[in-house]
Amino acid sequence: GCVFVFFDLEPLLRHDGGLVIDMLSLIEKRGRLKEDDARQIFAKLVLAVKTAHDMGVVLRNIKPEIIQLSQQMKGKPWTAHLVDMHCAAVLDDVNDEMGSLTGLVGTPEYVAPEVAIWYWHEQGTYRDPSGGDAPPPSYGVKADVWALGMCLHVMLCGCFPFKPDQGVEALLRDINAAAFAFDDP
Repeated sequence: GCVFVFFDLEPLLRHDGGLVIDMLSLIEKRGRLKEDDARQIFAKLVLAVKTAHDMGVVLRNIKPEIIQLSQQMKGKPWTAHLVDMHCAAVLDDVNDEMGSLTGLVGTPEYVAPEVAIWYWHEQGTYRDPSGGDAPPPSYGVKADVWALGMCLHVMLCGCFPFKPDQGVEALLRDINAAAFAFDDP
């Protein structure tokens, strides 16, 4: 199978004159999305990610910046595309529920706890729960599901559920501890 990677798509004019914009830029420009728009876009993202997972591909860097959106005119359906797959990886076994991926890969604000824990392994300070020197467990498609949830939160609230400007180590610690910072949207 092939993975198509697209670079430098912002801004990109559609053939019908509509503008393609990444989701983060849209939210920064307009604020949080309407629930109907978020639902429509999220359903398309879930389908795209499921298609990748069905082929054994874990994207590992799903975030609003790689979600390109377009709309022919206000009120019309959104088109959504995932671009920039430089972090994608193929699982050793498509049917392996736990996954076979290792390492800290992706954008810190969107990594799942099972990915975030690799930060401490790479720093040399990770200790497995039994107190030994085994590396953290591998991960798989569930890491993308977490990132989708983070994107949905950003779509609906216009902000991150964690404090993003606190430094990488503190952010990853909050992700591992599920220390959400739910501000009113």
